[in-house]
Amino acid sequence: RPERLRTIELAGSLHFGPGMLGSASVYYTRVDGLLVQEPVASCYAGSGPRQHFVNRGAANVLGAEVSFSVRLRGGVTGFASAAVTRADQTTAAGEAAPLPNSPTLIASAGAALPLWRDRLVASVRLHYVSERLDYRLARVAESAYLRADASLVARRILGGLFASVTVNNTLNVSYRDPVTSSEA
Repeated sequence: RPERLRTIELAGSLHFGPGMLGSASVYYTRVDGLLVQEPVASCYAGSGPRQHFVNRGAANVLGAEVSFSVRLRGGVTGFASAAVTRADQTTAAGEAAPLPNSPTLIASAGAALPLWRDRLVASVRLHYVSERLDYRLARVAESAYLRADASLVARRILGGLFASVTVNNTLNVSYRDPVTSSEA
């Protein structure tokens, strides 16, 4: 069955002047029927370890986000955002434990530069993700990382057609997705 979420959020935004916008929010989310991975007790001969998802326990998430964007003369746009979160799950024993794959800080910043009018735009974005626990709750921390992405967007070519090309992780930073054991 699906997880059930209840969220309360307070958000607002403010124009600081021409081309400048800031926003902030705080939120609380309660998750019931939290889906977690558990090993399957019996597997057919020759198979590797298997996992399945089951509804177990609950989680509480408390967080805050801020963002700011500015558009300068000539169409150059800059932006930055950050989210700080605390996420805990209730274990089978009724104790609070950090929720796996839940970084406490995620931040992003970037800029977009029009190369030809407003029809061809290049942009770069930096993503930061703080340390977080692997999915097994083995208290193994996955390292924080900083990743860079770059995009080129062509707008209104052939009528209303848009085209874009994005290169994610342009600096080839090695990082792990703690939900799996594979390298990203």
